[in-house]
Amino acid sequence: MNPSNVRMTLAGLIGCVLLGSAFALSLADLTNQDAARGIKGALDQGATSAIAKLGVPGGFLDNPKVKTMSLDDAKRILTGGDNSVTEFSKNKTEGPLTVKFLPIVKQATDRVGLAKQYDEVAGQGAKLGLVKGDATNIDQYVTHKALDGLYLMIGEEERAIRQNPAAAGSAIVSKVFGALR
Repeated sequence: MNPSNVRMTLAGLIGCVLLGSAFALSLADLTNQDAARGIKGALDQGATSAIAKLGVPGGFLDNPKVKTMSLDDAKRILTGGDNSVTEFSKNKTEGPLTVKFLPIVKQATDRVGLAKQYDEVAGQGAKLGLVKGDATNIDQYVTHKALDGLYLMIGEEERAIRQNPAAAGSAIVSKVFGALR
């Protein structure tokens, strides 16, 4: 994926999450419905872009960034359970995606002045044992939650494909997952 496109897609995602619209000035101005629609739109756009680039002959095999497995690995992953493909993907992509998302999230939170305020309050909460892990830093927290949402939705789709491979909408996906039955 072109780094410029990744930055633009991720900037759109974070912008939607944090700004809601061109007129919103803070998170307080963002409705849950706007946030959900913005995130869904950005993820749809990212998925569409990835599919367009990888869903062509040689899209995976000719791209060293995404060529990750042998035939034995693929068989083990396919037979590993309801979300084994998702977990494999998460294990391979979470670190690199975090590295890509985090600077964009930081830029967006800095722009609205949210990070400093949140980190101060979360720091106090951490001292009291009320806030733990990546929740003590808004940039890490937003990045982590965005990726959690991404993998959650991928996992749901994987489970649906495993339950009804014929409805997958792709001949190869139907063939591969249908062979597991």
